[in-house]
Amino acid sequence: LVALQLDAIGASAADIGRVLMTYFIAIALLGPLAPRLYERRLPASLVGFCGALLSAISLAVAATWPAYWAILFAVFGAGVGHALVRVPQVSMAMEISESRLRHIGTNAVLGSLRTLERAGSIVALVVLSLLASAMGYPFTIGVVSAWVFIGALVFAAAYFRRDQRRTSNII
Repeated sequence: LVALQLDAIGASAADIGRVLMTYFIAIALLGPLAPRLYERRLPASLVGFCGALLSAISLAVAATWPAYWAILFAVFGAGVGHALVRVPQVSMAMEISESRLRHIGTNAVLGSLRTLERAGSIVALVVLSLLASAMGYPFTIGVVSAWVFIGALVFAAAYFRRDQRRTSNII
């Protein structure tokens, strides 16, 4: 979607490649930050929520201002956000697999998580391509931003409440 939006605003193939690489550079450079935040006693849910919120805000910038620098910012921000989400996601999946889903097993839970991620990626590509062809690239980027924001809120409602119960039981 980013490559198509950049092409639509006249970016060269080299510019598109550079912008797309910032996503992977952000993940590679800032991915180790999430475990450090988590080790410092920040709840995994808070780190995950902040990462999702950063992704949603970054994408909203690109949706409202479809220019080269805004899209570069959005791609970098989404990369940082996804780097922050990744470790808490696996950590919480492991926690769930060792407690409520112990009867299924850790490998089955993690395998299911990865399968659902991949299936979601495929479905999202199809839905977003249909939406982009009907409504345009900025609108579709805005829909992705809204979807990530709503997901972050649902996630926060579920996990912050759980973390508060856990903290009150310790005290």
